[in-house]
Amino acid sequence: MNTDEAAFGVTVIGIANIVGCVSVILTSSLKFNRLFLYFSSVAFFGAAAIVASFTNSKEMYYGLAACWGLGQSITIASLLGVVSDLCTARQLPLLFGLQLLAEGIGGIALVPLAAYIGEATGERYGIIFVGSCGVLGALAILPVVILSFKKEKKTYSVSS
Repeated sequence: MNTDEAAFGVTVIGIANIVGCVSVILTSSLKFNRLFLYFSSVAFFGAAAIVASFTNSKEMYYGLAACWGLGQSITIASLLGVVSDLCTARQLPLLFGLQLLAEGIGGIALVPLAAYIGEATGERYGIIFVGSCGVLGALAILPVVILSFKKEKKTYSVSS
């Protein structure tokens, strides 16, 4: 893949980001489980990053780049809805502060680590590491999603 084709892949990611953010905005008034959407999108873009490292065709790379961009944008755009569903307005500054702290630590520690893995073992393994971190992040959210479903089911059965 030459530099123009790689740049087109970044453009595909950007377009998918815009589509994902606009989709979250348009569906924000609908009632659905935002936490499940957040969990699914984190797992989706982590898996897309892992699979992208094994692709050999440009078309597959562009498709997975679009999946990655879409998943990432849905994750970021739905964050406020997820957090506001889980906590009170008084807890929001603390929660967002902790989230930004985790992002900062990840940016400082994991990006150089992924770059080192990519240089030391080959580009593919650095991307696999990044995708694995996304999938592990989704698995870390899974207990909260399950508790949310149980709480929703209990609320539904009590109101029926």
